[in-house]
This record gives sequence, structure tokens and C-alpha cells, in this order.
Amino acid sequence: MRTTQLRTALTATALVGGLSLPQLLSGSTPAFAGGHQLASLVDPLGLVSRLASPIARLVPTAAAPVAAALAPVVSATVRAARSLTTGAVTLHLDGATMGRYAAMVTALPGQKLNFAATAPGLDELTAADRGQVLRWELGDGQSAPMDAAGTLVAPQKAGLETLRLAAWTPDLEGNWTRGATLREISLVTLVPFDAKRGGELNGYQIGTYPFESGQTYRTGYEPLPGFIELTPATAAAPVSAHFKVGDFACKQPAGSDGRRYLYLRPALIEKLEHVIAEMERVGIPVQHVQVMSGYRTPYYNAAIGNTTTWSRHTFGDAADIFLDNNHDGRMDDLNGDGRSDERDAEVITRIVERLEREDAGVQIGGMGAYKPTDSHGPFVHIDARGTAARW
Repeated sequence: MRTTQLRTALTATALVGGLSLPQLLSGSTPAFAGGHQLASLVDPLGLVSRLASPIARLVPTAAAPVAAALAPVVSATVRAARSLTTGAVTLHLDGATMGRYAAMVTALPGQKLNFAATAPGLDELTAADRGQVLRWELGDGQSAPMDAAGTLVAPQKAGLETLRLAAWTPDLEGNWTRGATLREISLVTLVPFDAKRGGELNGYQIGTYPFESGQTYRTGYEPLPGFIELTPATAAAPVSAHFKVGDFACKQPAGSDGRRYLYLRPALIEKLEHVIAEMERVGIPVQHVQVMSGYRTPYYNAAIGNTTTWSRHTFGDAADIFLDNNHDGRMDDLNGDGRSDERDAEVITRIVERLEREDAGVQIGGMGAYKPTDSHGPFVHIDARGTAARW
């Protein structure tokens, strides 16, 4: 499409100047005073000048036909760049569509990640122009070690990097200006699972997963790839608009050298944010959702009296939550009856039921509403195991 349009433009320019197309492309064109103005008139994005610099020496009357021929190319690029918003861009990782809420990706050291972005208008552009309109940045904005298509190799050392997708817009001189950050993602490099020795990882008691003892596992219970090392930086890293990595940390104390670890699946974050969005849509304001329990090591899960070895908490995609806008440590009164009890938890479970039934972006999973006790208020268990479970 673009090649045809450029050839049309060049041919029109040659005809107006009384030249053949071969003459134009070979550079055998007459000079004229003031010809430097032509580039900014007919080639605002530098499309022609990159292919045939002699255009800049043609007569001014060439401007109109060239501009007309180039207009579809130029306008498509500008229109795509200016129309990009956070909600309009969909991200894909290794061929799978990423959720619109989750803002965390985990990877093993040296793992190759293939990011892509789609948005209205981008399919009109060439791959090269898409790489100009949408650009990836790693860390403090320096050039990321990834190509225009979004291929990134995770750092060799466990830790945190911030990955940003920014929109860039061209001006009439062909210069590009950075615009808004469309997505910001916490890229967390994991400590590999096989770094665990027995039941410990660097002095932190993890315990034993059932798949380590040869037990057959079902889909969704596959071995974990690794663990997030909980440092001040990773704990504060946002995983979505309402949550940070540290919100899901196991309550188990640090190990002998002060380290702690956890695992967290993005599917859980995506599901929780869908629930929050639906609560707000039906008129329930959400300022703070408290995570009572997120990730649990198998060691800690057994220590608190749970007999199951297949708890979703140990697989990083379960959370016990309650809405606590007033920060009093108990579930807010969601049904307006003046009390905080299991009926408030059931307001949330009804929303989850509806989302799992009607929203394809919500991972089906387990759910249960819990009554208040002397040790805690009402809460809801939500997980993203991939199969429905209720209790």
C-alpha cells in the first residue's frame, strides 16, 4: 500500500517538473531557489526524502500532487498516534492477550518475552511505523533491550524493572514527541524454583509442594516457575491500580538471613480488579480492599492448621479479601443494614458469580463467603484456579 502511494507521489512530482521518474530517482534534477521549503510542505514525516532526496530540489508546483498522494499515508500515522489511549491499547505476551487491569509480568532470568500491542488504526501502518508510534521503555526511560516488536530478554538477576509503553506523535517537520504512558508494567524476575534446597530457599522455609513428592497434578496445579524475592522495591511494586506485590506476601516471618519469598499469578490480580470495577459500577465505592491472606508457603499453610496440600494460596492465585474503605480492619457495611457480617460478604460473592458467568475476561475459580469470628470479620475467598468451586 505504502509503496504504491509513494510511487504515485514521485511520478506526479516528476511529471510536474518535466522529468522522467528515472531522472528524479537518479538525482538529475534542476535546482531551484527556495526548494528547501518543499520537504516541510509535502513530506512532513520524511517519507519521500528518505527515498529520494532530489525531491527537495524540485519546483514548488510539485507540492500539491505529492501532498495529495501522500495524504493517506501521513494522516494514517498521525491519526493512529493521536488516537491512542490507555483503554484503546491491548497488550499481548507470547501470543496470549494480557488482561486490561493486571500490571505485572513475571519471568525467569534470561527468559525471552515477546510483547505486542494492538489498537484501532495501528493495522493501517507498517511494522516500522508501528514501532515509531508505540515504543517500549525499560527502567528510567533509557532504550530498552528489545526490538520494535517488543522482544525483551529478562535480566539475569532476580529483581524488579519497570516496563512502559509510550505513545509517540510526529509533527509537521518529521520530529517525534513522546506522549502519554499507555501502560506501565512491573517486570519481576523470579528466583528459579530449582534454587530451593529441600524445604528452604536461602534460609526461608518454603516447605514441600505435592508435585515435588511425585503426586499427580491437574491442570492449574503445575509446578511453580520460581519465587518473587520480597525486597522494599518489589513489595512496593504496583501489580494493578489497587494492589502492590507486598499486599499478597505470606504472613510467615523472614528466614535466617532476612529474606522472604512469594509467588503471584496475574490472573488473580485481573480477577480482583474486575470485581472492584463491577462493585463501583453498581454503586459501591472502593477506596481500599484489604488482603487478609494472599500467598502462603506450604510450610505456613500447614502451620496454621490447613490439612490440604493443594491450597490455591500456595499456588499464588488465591486471596481472602474484604472491603475496608474506613480502615477499621473489618468488612464495610455493603448492604446497608448497619452491620458487618456474612451478608456483606455475600454482596461480593454475587458479583463474582455474575462476572464468572458473563465476563470472558474473568478467570473461573473457587469462592467462599466466611462469617465473622472472634479473630476476624467476614471475608471472601476468591481464586483463579480455572475450574469452578464453591463452599
